[in-house]
Amino acid sequence: MVTNVPHAARLPLTTPGEQVLPILKPVEKCWQPQDFLPDPESPDFLDAVSGPLAACLDAAVVMLP
Repeated sequence: MVTNVPHAARLPLTTPGEQVLPILKPVEKCWQPQDFLPDPESPDFLDAVSGPLAACLDAAVVMLP
């Protein structure tokens, strides 16, 4: 092996995609924010969302100087 060649020149010729793609999860297995929300098609969607929304707004008001 040649020792006077810079380290980068001795690396295998692969693209970043070939190195990264094997460790990425498939899109189908990734969670989405809507997974934690109630069904927007249900008739009580607004009621189910209004409680946590009000709690977040109250917390934001408390945190403001």
